[in-house]
Amino acid sequence: MSGAAPPSHVTVDLGAVVDNFRTVRAIAGRPVIAVVKADAYGHGARDVASALAVEPGCAGFAVARPDEALALRAGLERSRILVLSCGALGLGEPELDETLAALRRARVVPVMGSLDELRRVEERTPGTTRWGVHLKVDTGMSRSGIGVDELPAALDLVRSSCRISLRGLLSHLAESERPTSPATAAQLEAFELALGLLRPRERRRIAVHLANSAAALHLPASRQRLVRVGGALYGIDLAAAGKGSPVRPTMTVRSTLVQVRSIAAGTAVGYGGRWVAERASRIGLVPVGYGDGFPAAVSRSAHVLVAGGRAPVIGAVSMDFITVDLTDIGGSPGDPVVLLGELGGRWIDVFDHAAWSASPAYEVTCRFSRRLPRLVLRSGAGS
Repeated sequence: MSGAAPPSHVTVDLGAVVDNFRTVRAIAGRPVIAVVKADAYGHGARDVASALAVEPGCAGFAVARPDEALALRAGLERSRILVLSCGALGLGEPELDETLAALRRARVVPVMGSLDELRRVEERTPGTTRWGVHLKVDTGMSRSGIGVDELPAALDLVRSSCRISLRGLLSHLAESERPTSPATAAQLEAFELALGLLRPRERRRIAVHLANSAAALHLPASRQRLVRVGGALYGIDLAAAGKGSPVRPTMTVRSTLVQVRSIAAGTAVGYGGRWVAERASRIGLVPVGYGDGFPAAVSRSAHVLVAGGRAPVIGAVSMDFITVDLTDIGGSPGDPVVLLGELGGRWIDVFDHAAWSASPAYEVTCRFSRRLPRLVLRSGAGS
């Protein structure tokens, strides 16, 4: 977007994304599969992928759904693209056949998350294709994946097939933000058992990946041939929770004070009169609401940065506006407001938002909607 910034907008720093990629690659010492699902956690999958595709050590990209994979391929001719769920268990027959055909044409690598899914895809792949697939092993997260006890049958099916071939083996850690977790140790052990079922030639040749963001940064034992990283690219390090992390924030959400007014003690503010002024107060109106991804659940806890201080959000968050208490810090119409990011040396980060809304930190950047225009800073990206 060019020209003057709109009153409320999201700024994405692609240079910071690239820096974070380089940091992860250096710490992990492995090529990196960049996870760009959910529109790169709200940062813009096309922009992020274009910036990272030229980086040494970029082993490709991972998305969650077929439509994400196909949209990404339209701008990336040569990169490996993994679709972490090809949807084989949730689609009817005609739709499934069309989806699989589109993924094959686009040279997308599907991840098989169950033995049933693997069988279904194998049956519907043309006999001369030899479509490369990755097998996902459930090592203890119990969400999706082929059980270690089922893996021999899955490997036999792939090895005997003239339609598909084994290109990768992966799993997913449930508690990687706790590197000393017994659950993580058990998952590492289970994954080693799974790797032990591979033939030596398979283990040498296929892509093996287990470590996600926190593990790639903080758990050396989890680093296989590749690491598969999402949140850390966007400055979210769950193991460090924003304190002393080697990665830095990549998104800022800004707005503007559009109105400032004085109210008397006893005045109720917002829907339902949920906040009542205990003293004569100055309040400001900010044109961002739950329609933009600033959730109503934070009405009693959130703050914004404005006029050199932190102003509490008061009253109910509405679809289009929030109201903030300026009594102790001042503020005038036209003053900048930061909802996520830095202003005057103060910070509000994704972990603040996560605490206010009792939600995962990764959700924070995902939920700021496209109603907020994206301003993309490309300085340093890909350089």
